[in-house]
Amino acid sequence: VPDSFKKPSQHFTAQLHPLLNLLEHVRLSNASTKVLLISSAAVYGDPVKLPIAENVNLSPLSPYGYHKLHQELLLDQYINLHELRACKARIFSTYGAGLRNLAVWDITKRALAGDRTLHGTGEESRDYLYVDDVARALVCVAERSSFAGEAINIASGCETKITDLAETIYRLSGLGGRVKLIPPTTNGHNKNPLRWHADITRLRGLGFEPSVSLENGLSATVEWVKSNA
Repeated sequence: VPDSFKKPSQHFTAQLHPLLNLLEHVRLSNASTKVLLISSAAVYGDPVKLPIAENVNLSPLSPYGYHKLHQELLLDQYINLHELRACKARIFSTYGAGLRNLAVWDITKRALAGDRTLHGTGEESRDYLYVDDVARALVCVAERSSFAGEAINIASGCETKITDLAETIYRLSGLGGRVKLIPPTTNGHNKNPLRWHADITRLRGLGFEPSVSLENGLSATVEWVKSNA
């Protein structure tokens, strides 16, 4: 997201051109290929109602979110004009071993260095899904979705406040302590959704259920960060 603010033109090109090339190759091949687009919950922006269902109005807050929405619109173009078989997977907050530069990685790394500060009000929340479950969910969608242009939320269906997340990480790290909040700025570059909580009815309808609890997922992630920070 920060890079999309700093270099919006490059970010737009990086998001859209590879997808356009892929869709054109699928169209020209005249194959029965199905396309699963990895989209993002960023297309929702700051929702007015929770949990977030896939049919709500889309209102991104960042260039990243808008560019993901452009990806979805480009996919719709090929679905409607060329009868492409496709599906959109809107991934919410992901964490786990191997994932750097995301919230859990950042909070854990800073906590291990003695920094327990968080920017925000403390009321912010996200819907976290462990990376292994994200992979399982995508396989489930690929195998069982109708690929008729539908969007499917990839999430746990549970809302977690960022302060609760951080203090769980502190406990699992063996550090303890409480979060020190730094009030958010009004800089548009720092504009983030307040609360995310996904409706995963569609995903559950395909037979998926999360298998890794937040406690167990965070415990495994903390141990990985300790070895890789």
